[in-house]
Amino acid sequence: MKFSSNVGIYFFIIVLILFPISNYSNAQSYQMPSLSDAQISMEFMKPNIKGTEGIKTLSSVWFLNFRIPTGSSQLVFLADIPFSNFMERDNLYPPGLYFDEYDGFMVGNPLLAIEFESRNSQGRGYGVFGVRLPVAGESSPYSALYGSITDYDRFEAFFPNHITVLMGGGGRFKTESTNFTSDLNLGIHGLLMLPTGDATGDYLFAKYYLQMWMYFEKMNLNFSFSGIALLSESGLSFGQRTDHQFGIGSQLYFGRFRPGAFIRFPVGKDLNEIINFVGGINLAIILEPPKSNSSDQGGF
Repeated sequence: MKFSSNVGIYFFIIVLILFPISNYSNAQSYQMPSLSDAQISMEFMKPNIKGTEGIKTLSSVWFLNFRIPTGSSQLVFLADIPFSNFMERDNLYPPGLYFDEYDGFMVGNPLLAIEFESRNSQGRGYGVFGVRLPVAGESSPYSALYGSITDYDRFEAFFPNHITVLMGGGGRFKTESTNFTSDLNLGIHGLLMLPTGDATGDYLFAKYYLQMWMYFEKMNLNFSFSGIALLSESGLSFGQRTDHQFGIGSQLYFGRFRPGAFIRFPVGKDLNEIINFVGGINLAIILEPPKSNSSDQGGF
């Protein structure tokens, strides 16, 4: 395994910055609320790729997510399993990459993480530490590329032959009105990617986001702005180093079932050259009766 000392130093600096604040960090989807209750959820998404036509219907990306609270209300186990399925297609970005074959189904790099929290009357603080296991190989390169551009906020879930260590922090702040409760969430992740096997290259990224959640009696509504910055390469401008997305989503409440939909638009130049938007649906199932202070009403 090759490891750059500079990348390690930068990641250590991020750890020193983030650990003391011990705050909120969304290791899973920005379009799924972080419920206090045990839950299992599924996300299904498809991109609208520029300059291509006729991608088969079964070409899609999924995430199976798990949240398992422990006996302590301040500790939650997180896990997800990513999947990508790319069918026949030609002229996929980047220009000049042509293929006319079935690439097929792939399982990405699953996440195992621990989330911890602290609370006060005005909000909650979270921290997370996790690892994405290096399951994705090079046997389905187009499915890997398809998965990465579809959920760019979690591109590392499909990055082949790398193990990813992530940690993050941030905060969630609550306000209340007559008809709804709202949360303002902000946070940052450090993402260290290390090669496995014959792979080369280690990378350091920073992920950051700002979310607004509005919780009503029978639904929620969210707006998100997220970005990724490559920190381990020198000589890049801000535009070359970063990419951003803006998302809108909503979920309905039917007892323990939470179906929803979302759409994300690229803001950064590079991602905007590839896709027009990404649309998706999700379903969360609460595995235990919702608590009176659960995230259904703002997460407090």
